Amino acid sequence: MDAKITKQRIGRMLSYDWIKIVAVIAAVILGWSLVFTTTATRIQPWQEFTVFSYSSNVPLDDGYYTRQQGILQDGVFSYETIETHTYDLSTQKDMAHTMLQTRLSTNEGDVLFLPNAPDATNPVEKDEQTTYPRTYVQAMLSSYPSNFFDIEKYLQGMDEYLDEYYGGDHTTGTLDEDKVKQAFLDRVKANKDKRFKTEKQKQAGALDEVERIRKYKTAYDEFTGFLQDGIVTLETVTAVNPDGTVIKNETTDEPALEGKFALNLCPDVTTMGKLSNWYSYVDETVEKPAMTSKNMCVMFFDMYDVDDSYEYESLVYVTYIIKDCYTPVQNG
Repeated sequence: MDAKITKQRIGRMLSYDWIKIVAVIAAVILGWSLVFTTTATRIQPWQEFTVFSYSSNVPLDDGYYTRQQGILQDGVFSYETIETHTYDLSTQKDMAHTMLQTRLSTNEGDVLFLPNAPDATNPVEKDEQTTYPRTYVQAMLSSYPSNFFDIEKYLQGMDEYLDEYYGGDHTTGTLDEDKVKQAFLDRVKANKDKRFKTEKQKQAGALDEVERIRKYKTAYDEFTGFLQDGIVTLETVTAVNPDGTVIKNETTDEPALEGKFALNLCPDVTTMGKLSNWYSYVDETVEKPAMTSKNMCVMFFDMYDVDDSYEYESLVYVTYIIKDCYTPVQNG
């Protein structure tokens, strides 16, 4: 039998079987793709730090993104934050709420920057007078009543979380590193975390976990210091209707939702005016609109599918911003 391979025979084979050959190649590629997809370590929602700059704000510039990337590269966050994302909603105002809803539905979202200023998108005309009955933070809380932390409760939770590892009181105690490491190893085992397969990886991760707790304590101490000194302030926010009337509990007739849901990062431009390098807005409701960071606030997202302890990365980020922008008052 003549089994010699010739150009003619190869040509005939390709002309008749090329579809089968392509199908086999495609099947092999798809198979390997599925293998890599199913075995790869997927990034978790708490490993992405997501910032929203609201549609009320001035569009972010290139310098902002350079600084934002530097925060990640310089190790400001703990090891658990692998990626950062910023969504500038001012560049797509018509899609702002749609984008927010989409991201929140997939547990993406850590902090939202917006001013505690009259909501220029909600004017009310009465007796030839134009009023703006809601602020941006009121409108946001009213639209997403279950998606934000009451920051007082957030800080209380962080205080209690740190106490667990500092002998019951992190303000006076010493960090119990062995307890932190053991809690980390238990969590890795329970969650079958693919990042820590070998003993060497687990031990390295345990050390990173100790550093994570230290970062949280440092951020907590620095932040509460700024808060006590009045450099930043917590704002009481009440959910209200578009006409400004308070949304009430039908049973008690009390406000349905009210609390310290916003942190005012710039109550005084003398000390925090440099915040405009990061986030600012134009108050369009005054006679002479001008760009400012006065009363620029941040709200902390509460993702119910994410353990609260991972959401303390938000305070690490906000504290970094405060330190970067704070200008001490010159005496004399």
